[in-house]
Amino acid sequence: MKSLLIVGTGRLATALLHRLAGLEDWKVSLLGRNREKALSLGLEFKVPVYALEDPFLPFADGLLLAVKDDAVEDLAARFADRARVLIHLSGGLPLSSVGHHCAHAAVVYPLQTFARPREVSWQEIPLFLQATSEEALTFAGEVARALGGPLYESSDLERQRLHLCAVWASNFSRLMLAEAWRLCQQWNLSFAHLLPLIQETFRGALTGDSLTDLITGPAARGDEATMQTHRQLLNSLPEQAELYSLLSKRIQALLHRAED
Repeated sequence: MKSLLIVGTGRLATALLHRLAGLEDWKVSLLGRNREKALSLGLEFKVPVYALEDPFLPFADGLLLAVKDDAVEDLAARFADRARVLIHLSGGLPLSSVGHHCAHAAVVYPLQTFARPREVSWQEIPLFLQATSEEALTFAGEVARALGGPLYESSDLERQRLHLCAVWASNFSRLMLAEAWRLCQQWNLSFAHLLPLIQETFRGALTGDSLTDLITGPAARGDEATMQTHRQLLNSLPEQAELYSLLSKRIQALLHRAED
């Protein structure tokens, strides 16, 4: 049985616990700064819980840093002697973030959003691996296979590019939906009326067709009168008005380039 110490109490750590806790071949423990949240997760997933300052922290085969990017290197330095292999799970950080502190270090990057960590289908999530040694790569592969998604080896640059693409595809898409929801709230409109449109938008994006060809709307058609009406509606909302103009210009530039 292999031992795994998960560091963190956020959405990614929760998703990892949901997948790994209870597997026969893995002994999972949790290490968290937020003691109350860590204890709650420990009770939910029936795993031992440790605090950052715990003097009895056990040695583990692997330590998974499921924390925000800015905390990875400090925690890697702090707990490098508490595991055989150090692993971070960030798409944006280089392998050296943990490799500087441990001879056997690795990255296991799950390319997915974890907004609803208990509903994640790990079998569908691509996992991108990189390691400083064969031993670390072997162990990272074992962790990835336990998670269940397809495995790919990647460089720092490839992983960081994928992460940036993911920000465009997921984070910025959700921002646009949040902006639409806020406008509906402000104008006392039902956001539910937009749901069929949203579903068709994303259904079309998943067909494999050229996404540029699927862009519609007043900016794509060059409907200046309609766009001017929209700008007037946003007169009292300067941030949204600026974003509207920027995105409309980007649509027109993108479509103009596609025509050339």
